[in-house]
Formats: sequence, structure tokens, C-alpha cells
Amino acid sequence: MSQNTGPPKRRIPDSPEGASERSRRPFSTNEPLSSTAGSSSSSASRPPLSASNRTTSTAVAPPTSTPKDVTENALRPDRGGTVGKATRVFANFFAIQRLPTSKIFHYDVSIAPELPPDRARKLWSIVEAQPEFARENVKIAFDGRANAFSASKIKRVSDAGDALALELELPEERGRNRGPDAKKNIFKLKLLFVAEINVNELQLFLDRRGPFTAGCSTAIQALNVVLTHKPFTTMANVGRSVYIPDNAVNLGGGIEKWEGIFQSVRPGQRTCYVNIDTTATAFIKGGNAVDVIGNILGRFDPNRSLHRNDIAKIERVLKGCTFTVVTRSDSQRRYKIANVSQAAADRTYFDRDFNDGSKRSVSVSDYFFQTYDRRLKYPALPCLGAKGRESVAYFPAEVCFITPGQHYKKKLNDEQLAAMIKTTAIKPDQRASKIRNSLRILDMDANPYLASFGIRISPEMSVVPARVLPPPTIEFGGQKQDRPNQGAWQIHRDRQFKQRMRLDCWGLLVFEKENSVSRYLGTFVRMLYEVMCNVGMNVTNATPPIVYAQLGGDVPKEVENARRRAEAVSKSPMQLLIVLLPGKGQIYPQIKTYCETQGAGLMTQCALLPKLQRVNDQYCRLLVCKINTKLGGVVSALGPDDMPFMDKGDPLVIGADVSHPGPGEDSKPSIAAIVASTDNEAFKFIGRLFVQDPRLEVIESMQSVMGEILLAYKKATGHHPKKILVYRDGVSESQFPEILRTEVLAIVQACAQLDKKYRPRITFVIVKKRHHARFFPQNSQDRDRSGNCVSGTVIDTNITHPTEFNFYLQSHAGLQGTSKSTLYHVLLDENKFTSDTLQQLTYNLCHVYSRCPKAVSIVPAVQYAHLLAFRARYYLDYGYMNSNRPQYGPIRISSDLMNKMFFV
Repeated sequence: MSQNTGPPKRRIPDSPEGASERSRRPFSTNEPLSSTAGSSSSSASRPPLSASNRTTSTAVAPPTSTPKDVTENALRPDRGGTVGKATRVFANFFAIQRLPTSKIFHYDVSIAPELPPDRARKLWSIVEAQPEFARENVKIAFDGRANAFSASKIKRVSDAGDALALELELPEERGRNRGPDAKKNIFKLKLLFVAEINVNELQLFLDRRGPFTAGCSTAIQALNVVLTHKPFTTMANVGRSVYIPDNAVNLGGGIEKWEGIFQSVRPGQRTCYVNIDTTATAFIKGGNAVDVIGNILGRFDPNRSLHRNDIAKIERVLKGCTFTVVTRSDSQRRYKIANVSQAAADRTYFDRDFNDGSKRSVSVSDYFFQTYDRRLKYPALPCLGAKGRESVAYFPAEVCFITPGQHYKKKLNDEQLAAMIKTTAIKPDQRASKIRNSLRILDMDANPYLASFGIRISPEMSVVPARVLPPPTIEFGGQKQDRPNQGAWQIHRDRQFKQRMRLDCWGLLVFEKENSVSRYLGTFVRMLYEVMCNVGMNVTNATPPIVYAQLGGDVPKEVENARRRAEAVSKSPMQLLIVLLPGKGQIYPQIKTYCETQGAGLMTQCALLPKLQRVNDQYCRLLVCKINTKLGGVVSALGPDDMPFMDKGDPLVIGADVSHPGPGEDSKPSIAAIVASTDNEAFKFIGRLFVQDPRLEVIESMQSVMGEILLAYKKATGHHPKKILVYRDGVSESQFPEILRTEVLAIVQACAQLDKKYRPRITFVIVKKRHHARFFPQNSQDRDRSGNCVSGTVIDTNITHPTEFNFYLQSHAGLQGTSKSTLYHVLLDENKFTSDTLQQLTYNLCHVYSRCPKAVSIVPAVQYAHLLAFRARYYLDYGYMNSNRPQYGPIRISSDLMNKMFFV
């Protein structure tokens, strides 16, 4: 398998759900946000464990102070919410019924030369078979990198500073160079005693009688290592999931989908749980390279030479893969693909030394005939190249076998992604059944490592309390109201928008021949105009000018041509250009990049021509929702009784996200996107973009962007906000402390720059969709039409954090597959929300998404940040970065658009 690119060695993993030892203090601009503890408990100030400062964990007596003194994240303000209809749901969390009752012994492992985790685990199997371990019958769980744990002491390594050094051979590795003179692959392994972990310390934390300490973190790490040691040793694994090739699905292009099982120990209230879920990822097809090449290319003739584009496609998929070369029945050698030869095997030459001392150039096909008396069956196919000591060695495809079980880390194409989604989107009952079946595959009852540590895991999914929150009232113009049903409502003909905009100058740009679209284009324009008038917009021109453009033409030139035509008709600046496209090609990103980053800017609304052939009233209404919003209007708002927090004071709602480059695109920068509301209804948003270093999660520009946002808010409302509610997406639990120390402080400092006395109250909430919690209705009456939990289902007890303020909310109605709830985790709460007020506000806000009359799965502020960051990726790929602008820093949005919702 390919080299692992995970965390460095000797790194103790993240604290559960962001818990840490620092005390919670109010933020000020006069001091840095350092990690200092405010508790009288000595363990509260204990630094995180590392290989250099691990100490023996001891039992902790119940502290005199409450747990709030030993965590930097906001604490749960109550025992959970009470609003809504009570119900119960199945959760894919399996309770750990018995934790280890004695101490766990922690060891540091070093291997020289270093090995990737899969091979390190194979070496560890040899370690456990050594006489000194076999006699003691000690089961030692190893994480494949640098940490090992046992339930009893290893006699030779039982005290601090004790070390055991071993020299071991990996027999299978000799296959790389078989023969009587094969060099043995010897590895030096050193086992060093680090600490004793007292599990009672973790139990005190789960019971809310003790702080979350470094010992708790290491105990959870140990449980995870013990849980995954056996499956990770026997099955292919990626991250925290194991995968099996059974029922693999061909995705085309040499890639196949493997289904797998995710498992992770999570701290809950009173106990720990094992979160088990089904998962799927892409693997490179294994087998003879000729067959794999055929799958990559589709139909091809192996007896004919390949075009260079085909060779590039093969190399793009296979580069870096491990393969074996079979030249004789008793000879197999392993290599890693460095490249694919540009020429066929009978035309790929190298210099060969002969017995008479001469050196002559021979082809690969001739070499195999002369050396192995083997004529190649497919001499027209290219060779796989592997780096040797001095040059690249090439092997004919037909003697190469791609090793199965190699994770495909590159970006899937659209067809592969569609096939992946189609085969993984399964109904809730089917997913629940698969999760339960995972227990049979994992076979925990027969796991000797779990037994050795005395760990017992429930075979049943947990049944947890849940509530269904009431939906808000949706207000339209003319004091008309509606109440969502299963997360959706209709924009009927008698409903006018809350704030309707005037449209004087607009036009159409059609990237298609006129005679190809004339049959239905007139119907679309007429229906669109009628809907705009029906919802209350003031549209002065029923027949906007239409400009037809050629595919592959000069996009800026065509846009300006359409602008001139429209402005000549209306005698006023153009407000909206509707662009009709034949498909999702390169024209769309070029249109958006040019119209939104060049000159004063031009608002655009794109639509696909194939959809217009069957255009209807509902489609036009969805289009008009976006058009009215882009022009500065409001489609609908929440009722006055559904605006807790928003109607008391002057609120600012912020959504923030950092978009990172995709797999295999590490040279591209990351993009920070921040959107902010400019009205009391949290419907109108402005957006700002910033380009920063690749893979950097902290938003470097937070202070400067917040300064801009605060000024824009005052310009729109006449005053500065008194309360700020931030929904921040894309942050892992290990980064919670850093986000508090940097981004929250940046907001405080931005406020202080405007006025030293200006200090609004801040609530900072992390939004997470990348988790593996799934919920299944226990009662049929609590299911929606898709079989999922109904819109408004919230879970905030049992499986949530023991002390901190977090909850799962499923705000949307299911469409297909199993719905995923959103996890909201509060890092700072100066506005003193209760569980009920924050949950209800967040759920209500999910009903004011401008693009559709449905409750969305994630709070709209974050969804808008996603859209903005995705749009910025177009800017970088289609021209923005090719200018003389700096590579990193703010992305300039055109002046006419920068304070409008152009990104919806």
C-alpha cells in the first residue's frame, strides 16, 4: 500500500470533542489567549502528553470546583433542552458496558528504518510471537506508528526509563529480492515504558465529577487502539475505517468502491460509546496490469500502440502504486510505479551489459525473450517504470500485477463520483441493518485484545432520547404566513415576496444557435416574467433583448455585447444578465469569474437549456427566488415570535469556512470565506474571500475581514451590532483551542479597533457535518416519507459531550439515503443561550435559505460560506490567479457586487 501521510510519530491524538484543560475566561484585547488553567486541581493544568513529557497518570479525587473551571469550551448551561415533542431514536453508538478496571500500561515504540503503518503492524505480529511476550501471554495493542498499550506489565519494560531493543526480520519482504543471496530485511524496534494510565480518571470525567485531563485523553486513545488493533492488522484500513473487497463496485477508470466499517470510541454522558458506521471509499483495482489498463481506458485493443493521452491517463491513476513482477513461477518482486513508458515494450530501449564486456541497446521485449525465453503477448503496450538505484527500470504490463487494497487518494471524476453516491445512498433501515451486520464482521466477542483489557461492548444500538422541535412561521409579503410541513412549504401564486425588487434593465445571453432553442425560449421568458410579476417584483420590460453566442467564443466579449444591447434598450445600467448554457462546462466558471471579479461587475443568473425544454411554474419560482435575492430583496422571513436572539438588540450572524484543495491538488491554496448578515432577519448577507496557505485551517484574515464586515453592517443598519453569533464550519476537535486563541480574539480586536470601548457579546459555534453519528426513528410515526427522522429532530443527551455545550440537529427532511444530522458545538457563549434557545434559533434559521422553500441541513450562514468558497475556486482556476495580483490575500470582488448576495 502507499505511504501513509497521517500525523507524525509519537503524537497523542486529539481530545474528545475538543475538550481540554484550560479554564474558561472572558476574552479581552489586553492579553493573549494562552493555555492556563484556573482550577485548583493540579491535574487541570497538566500539559498534553507527548513522547517527551508523558507522566504516570494517577487517580483524581473529585475536585472542589465544578467542571466549568477546567475546560476552555462553553459548558452545557442546563441538563438539555425541553422544547418539542419527546421521542426516542436508535443511534449507531454501542455502549461500552465495562471499561478496564485496572491500569493500562503505555509504551513508546520506535522502528528503524521507519515503516508505514500497514507494514509496521506486520512487524508487530512478529514482536508478539517473541518468547518473552508469548510466555507472559501479554496482549499488546499497537497503533501502527508509535504507541502501544497493554493490560498488564511487561516484565522487562515495567519501570520508567526501561527499554527493550529487538532486531526483527520481515520474511515477506524478502520476496522483493528472492534467491539464495537475498538480503534480509532487518528492522530495529525499541519498546520504551512511558506511563501507567488510571482508567478511573476517565470515569470521573464521564460522571461529571472530575476534569478532562491528559490522562483521560490517553485513556481514550488507548481504548481506540485496543478496539482497532485486530481489524487493522487483518484488513485494509484507511483512517479509522477498515475495508473489505467483498461486493466491490466497479467505478470505471481503474477504480472500484470498497465498503467498510468505521469505529471510534467517543465519550458520552456516564459512559463511553463505540461509534460504528458503514463507509465506502475508492481503491485502485488489483490484478494483472493489462486488465487494469483496460478498465482505465475502457475499450481498447492491447495489440495496438496507445496514444500519449491514454498513457497519461494510465499514469495519472497508477503512479505511486505498488505492483509485483512475476517472471517465473517461483519469482515475485515488489516495486512502486514511478511512471509509465511513453513507448511500447518493443520500442522501449535500455543499455544492457553482455558477458563479452560489450554494452548494447535492447528493447524490453527482446530482453525478456533473451533472459526468460518468453515472447511478450502484448509488446505494443507500454511498460510500468520503477525507480532503481541509478535509473528507472521498465517492466512489460503483462508480467505486472497491481497489488489489491491500495487506497485511491486522487479526486474522482464526475462519473465515478455519481456512481459512488448512487451505490452508497441507501435507505435508513438498510443502513441500520448494515451497521448491525458490521458487528458480525468485527467479531468483537472473539477479539482477544478486548478480552485481555476486560472491555465489553453492547451488541445493541443505543436508544437515546430525542425531541422534535416545532417549525417556525414563514412570513411573506402582504402579511401572508405559512407553516412548514416536513421541512418544506410552497410559494403559492397568492404569495408575494417579503421585499420585492425593481428590475429595469435585464437581458439574456444564450450559448446556443437560435434555431435550436427558438421552440421553447419564448415560453421560458414569458413564464419567467409572469412569475416575477406574480411575486411582486416590478419588472418594466417584458421582452428583454436576447443575444446568441458561440460555444468556445470569447466569453468577456459576448458578455459585454449582451450588456450593450440591454442598456441600449432600457437606457439604464444593466442589473441582471440571464445566461443560458447547454451544460455544466467551462463556460459557467468563466462567466462567473469575469462578471464578479472584473471591472464594476455584473449580476448573473445561469440556467441549463435542457431544463428549459420542460420548464414549469415551479422551476421559474425557484429561479426568481435567487434573482430577487441577488438584486437585494427578501423572499420570506421568520415570524416575530420565532426570532429569539434576533429581535432583542442588534444581532450579527456570521458564517465562516475554509475550503481546502482536493486530493492531489496540494499546490493550490486554501480559501477562507466569511459571510455576514446585514439585517435583523438574517436573510441578507455579504461575503468576503481570502486566499491563504494550503491546508491552513485558521482564518488568517479574520481581524481585517471582521473590520470590513462591521463597517458594512453599520452602513446598512446605522449602528454596530451588539451581539455576534458565529457559525464556523470545517474545524476538527483538535483545532478547537487554536480557533479560540486566534479567530475569537481576532473578532474582539477588530471591534476594539473601531472603538476601544466597543465590545459586543460573542457566541462562537462550530458546525460539523463530517461525523459518523446516524439516527434512526424508533417509532413509525416519527419517520418522514424517506424513512428518516423528521425535520427538527434534536439530540442533546446520553451520546453528547459529558460537560460541554453541543447537540445534534437534523433540520432538513430526507430525500434519498440516510439523512445526516449536523453537530453544533459551542466554544464560547457570552450571550448566555440555554439549550432550548440556541437549538430553536438554529433550527429556525435553517428555514430562511434564499434558494429554496425548504429547511436546509445546515444553518444558511455556513451554506452561503460554502457557496462563496466554491465560487472562489473558479476564480483561481479561470483567470484570477493569472493576473498580476498577489497569490495570497483578499480576493477582490467587483464593487457593484461586493455587498450583494451574488453567490447564491
